[in-house]
Amino acid sequence: MRVGVLAAALAWPGVAAALWEGEGEGASAELTGSVRAFGLVTRAEDVDRAASLQRLRLGLTGYFGEAVSVEVAGDGVLEVGQSAAPALAPPTRLRVVELGGAHAGEGYVVRPDLDRAVVAWTLPWVEARVGRQAIGHGSARLFPASDLFAPFAGFALDTEYKRGVDAVRVTATLGALSEVEVYGVGHADGVDEGMALARGRTQVWAVDVSALAGVSYGEATVGLDLQGDVGGTGWYLDALARPGLGVDGLRATLGLSHHFEGGLTVTAEGHVDGGGAGARADYLDAATRLGVRAGESYLLGRGYAGVAGEYEVTPLLRAGMAWFQNAVDGSALLTPTLRWDVGQETVIDLGALWAVGDRGDEFADGVVVHGDVRVYF
Repeated sequence: MRVGVLAAALAWPGVAAALWEGEGEGASAELTGSVRAFGLVTRAEDVDRAASLQRLRLGLTGYFGEAVSVEVAGDGVLEVGQSAAPALAPPTRLRVVELGGAHAGEGYVVRPDLDRAVVAWTLPWVEARVGRQAIGHGSARLFPASDLFAPFAGFALDTEYKRGVDAVRVTATLGALSEVEVYGVGHADGVDEGMALARGRTQVWAVDVSALAGVSYGEATVGLDLQGDVGGTGWYLDALARPGLGVDGLRATLGLSHHFEGGLTVTAEGHVDGGGAGARADYLDAATRLGVRAGESYLLGRGYAGVAGEYEVTPLLRAGMAWFQNAVDGSALLTPTLRWDVGQETVIDLGALWAVGDRGDEFADGVVVHGDVRVYF
């Protein structure tokens, strides 16, 4: 059975590629897709576990005249084995209705997910988008702070497509560097748990400013993202506050990024979370706070630091390394990576998640070795 399901998943792209790419009077459509195959081996506490994932993604975009477009896209993931969590994007509750659901069999799980289903109406100065879509906020790469919309962890493996959330989004352009947006975001538990936010973006004295304000999960919410450049080094401040929660509702990331001659780019970030634990014994309580329950934060400590570097060995080969340091208990995570753009719409990634120190989770004092191949069509 597993072999049959896997064969079907790998055969679909060739069939789908020939399905439809058409254009008619006043309308056009395009079907795209990709296949991604992960392999993971985990060793923790002298226990070895292995898992594989095959992900088929299909997307259909239709254009009707110059103003209206429709996008529908989703994944079908076949998971075989144990400990595949690092390769899966975390779930989100910011959906009114969850379409799909996991289907388990003997030794495997199939996880369908429709993460794009959005209609867009675009005019020269305003755009409205209604439906399941990807939304983001903030500049932090390693420790997201003001992204309320299903952010990725800084060490996540599969960050190619952000989880879509059910929302109404209207964007008004006020100039080359300024815009205003309003969001209404749904939630599986009802309107009271959703979001109503407004965001403004502009530039002040060569600093890009993006600020959002409104209500999320029934709490007043304010977010701020600042980006600038000093002597060729980029800096950014990504912060969020929920005043009603006091210190527990505060988190912020300060970061620097510099591209050196020769192909090396280095990013460094420091992160503080007012709701995080100040001692390992308090991690359980920290896990119950709003930011963690809502999927906005994946961290339990109060302070973190991180450094990431990427070196362009050749135009087709990139080597990377990142270090995530927990300031509370001294634990750390090292993530070496190697990416090869083979050509012909094919990319190969190799890497590892190497945990040092007792963090109290499945990666404590362990290592996950992973590899994947992506093919686009």
